[in-house]
Amino acid sequence: MVGMAGADVSRDEIIQLLSQLISLKSVNPRDMENPGPDDGELHMAEFIAKWGKDLGLAVEVHEVLPNRPNVIVKLEGRDPEKIILLEGHMDTVQVDGMVIDPFMAKTAGDRIYGRGACDAKGSLASMMLALKTIASSPEKIDASVALAAVVDEEHKFRGVQALIDSGMKASAAIVGEPTGLDLVIAHKGCARWWITAHGRAAHSSQPQEGINAIYKMSHVIKAIEGLGRAYMARSHPLVGPPLITVTLVKGGSGINTVPDRCAINIDRRTLPGENADDVIGEVLALLEDLKRKDPELEVEMEPPYLFDPPMEISRDEPIVGALEKAIIRLGRSPRITGAPYGTDASKLVRAGIPSVVFGPGSIANAHAADEYISISEIEAAVRILVEAIADF
Repeated sequence: MVGMAGADVSRDEIIQLLSQLISLKSVNPRDMENPGPDDGELHMAEFIAKWGKDLGLAVEVHEVLPNRPNVIVKLEGRDPEKIILLEGHMDTVQVDGMVIDPFMAKTAGDRIYGRGACDAKGSLASMMLALKTIASSPEKIDASVALAAVVDEEHKFRGVQALIDSGMKASAAIVGEPTGLDLVIAHKGCARWWITAHGRAAHSSQPQEGINAIYKMSHVIKAIEGLGRAYMARSHPLVGPPLITVTLVKGGSGINTVPDRCAINIDRRTLPGENADDVIGEVLALLEDLKRKDPELEVEMEPPYLFDPPMEISRDEPIVGALEKAIIRLGRSPRITGAPYGTDASKLVRAGIPSVVFGPGSIANAHAADEYISISEIEAAVRILVEAIADF
C-alpha cells in the first residue's frame, strides 16, 4: 500500500466482521408505529457504537425514530476542516422468500451469504475496516473521517435526512452501495403518487346504469404506457431515459357490482435536472387530454407522497479523482458510471456534499433470495477506501 501500512485486511477479519453484521437482524420495519428493539436497526447501531469506542474513536448516537438511531464514528485528521464522510445504511429489506438462513452467515468459496451481505452490510464492513486501518496511523492523513451508519434507507431515507439536519458537514462523501467497485456519480430519482378514477356503481346485471371506473382507468393506463414509450426518445448519458410505471391497481367493491372507483400507483424514475413540477405537469397534461376526449372520465391525481431527488456530480470532483487513483494503484481500471436506482447520496448532494456511490457487490444480488457478496471485492474496497482517504 502507498502511504498507509497495514491496509491489507485478512480474509478471516472480513468474514468475522461481516458475519457479525449479518447476524444482527436489521430489517426495516417501515411504518410500524412502535418498533421494539428487535424490529429495526437498534442492535446494529449498538454493535457499531461499541466497535468505535473499542477503537478509541469518538462516537455519537442520534435517535432518528424510536429504537432506530444513527451512529457516527469520528477520527480526527491533521485538518479538522477537511472531512470525508463514509455513509452506509444499516437496514435491510424483508426476508420473505429467502432460500438461505437470512441471519446465519454462510461462507462458500469467495462468497458470504446472508440478508444484507450485499445491500449494504458488505459496504459498511469495508468502511469500518478502512477506518480501523486509518486509525492505526492517523498522523498520515490530512482529512478527518466520519463514518455514519444510518437507518431507513430502504424506505423513506429518514436516517440520512436526520444526519443532514443534525448539522453534518463534509468536504466529500462516499456512500456505500453495491456498485461492483464502479464509481457512480449520477443516479435517477423517484416520484410516486396515486391517480384515482371515479365512476358510478350499479348492479352488474345492468352495467349500462353505471360507469365502470376500471374501464375508465384502463384508458389512463394505456396512455401512461404510451408516455413511457415516448420517454425513450430522451436519455441521460449516465443513467439512461426516464421511466414511468403503473405498479399497483386497486378497484371494485364486489363481484356483482360495477366499480365506482379505481386507483393506480405511479412510479416515475427521474433524471438529473428534472424537478417535481415538470414530472407532475406532464401527467396532468395527459389526463386533461383524455378528459377532453371522454367527458365521462372523472379522474383526480394526488400530490406525490414521495419525491426522492436524482443526483449528479462532476467527474472533476476531488473525491472522484482520489478514488480513481486508488483503483488504478490496485491494478484495476476505474469505471465512472450512473445508476438507475436511488441512494442516500442524492440527499447529501442536495445538502452541498459532493458524493460518490461506491462499494463491493453487485446490485443484481441485492434483495435476492440467496443474497451474497464476494470476499475479495470487500478486500479490494478496503484498500481503495484507505488509499483514497489518504490522498484526499
